Amino acid sequence: MSLLVSETWPQAPAAMTRKKPSIQSWLPGKKPSGKCQWPSIPGPALWQPFFAGLTPVKGRFIGMYTFKEPGSFLFFMIGQTMLYFHISQPQRNLYQMDFQPVLLDHQDRFNSLLARTPQIASDFSFANIYGWAEEYGLKLAFTRDHAWIRQDRPAQAYWAPVGNWDLDWEQAFKDLPSRARLVRVPEKLALVWKKDLPKLDIRSDRDHWDYLYSVPELIELKGNRFHKKKNLYNQFIKNYDYEYVVLGKKYIEKALTLQTEWCLWKECNDSGALEAENQAIVRVFSQWEKIRGLFGAGLMVGRDMVAYTVAEALPDRTIVIHFEKGCPGYKGVYQAINKLFLENSARDFEVVNREQDLGDPGLKKAKESYNPTGYLKKYTVRL
Repeated sequence: MSLLVSETWPQAPAAMTRKKPSIQSWLPGKKPSGKCQWPSIPGPALWQPFFAGLTPVKGRFIGMYTFKEPGSFLFFMIGQTMLYFHISQPQRNLYQMDFQPVLLDHQDRFNSLLARTPQIASDFSFANIYGWAEEYGLKLAFTRDHAWIRQDRPAQAYWAPVGNWDLDWEQAFKDLPSRARLVRVPEKLALVWKKDLPKLDIRSDRDHWDYLYSVPELIELKGNRFHKKKNLYNQFIKNYDYEYVVLGKKYIEKALTLQTEWCLWKECNDSGALEAENQAIVRVFSQWEKIRGLFGAGLMVGRDMVAYTVAEALPDRTIVIHFEKGCPGYKGVYQAINKLFLENSARDFEVVNREQDLGDPGLKKAKESYNPTGYLKKYTVRL
């Protein structure tokens, strides 16, 4: 038996129109507890297909009750009998992805998943993703236990998933396009995939390896390995009457002024890479007080900021340096901001991650000169 809708039949919410109800009887006087939602827009065509082919019966609509479990019910009176229609909830694909633009509202959920990630590369901090979202066309999708990142520029690729890596990867990959490319895959996850899915094409991506350093070593600058760094640092503190300041609302404008001047010195407009970095820096500074986990410092000489550094604490007690800029006219300024920031604001960390060299020979030489203690290796994977 079924019900034939009348012209005054209320319309179901749009989310319900694709769900097939199962029909059961409910005796008068036995009303369930729950929140009552009253559909109000007539729309018989939406419900007619659900009852096609069964005996037409006229009834009076009572209401719709929604529960966390097992779902929603529609109630009707037919004579002295109350009928309810259970709106069955379809089985949800735990890995189904709905990619959306990166928003500040995502950071709490994202960071909770990041804390469960076995190995965290610098790329996956929320500040980094938010800052570079426009340049790479980054989008976020959340499944039950993971956050997935898709980049659409310069070519579409998927970043390694954020969250617990103990899952059925073959099933998880079914929602990715065939032959999808996954980038920035940390070494620990690459090893898991190599073991569980030996047919995957997994290759090292040296240009994206993160450089890791000892915080105590970069504070102390002891021995011959750091002799040149220590000498440049000493020249700065001897030659300039500087002030160390913690970045906050008061000094963000000063840092932005330095960034603008730095870009003029380096002619950022003639370099796509430097212009993209500049846009990412401005984007992060514009939301400084809203992006959780960010902190940094600057060096003031007189009324001018001559260096700044922007850092973020990762859940594994590593500190990552996102951006660091110094005025070229001040000798030793980079060595000074590096040492003074770790000494004054990051002494409690053991490891500092200074990100990758992107295959740039000059950047590689500079990073190697600080004597890294190791690398966080990353891989590119083709499904």
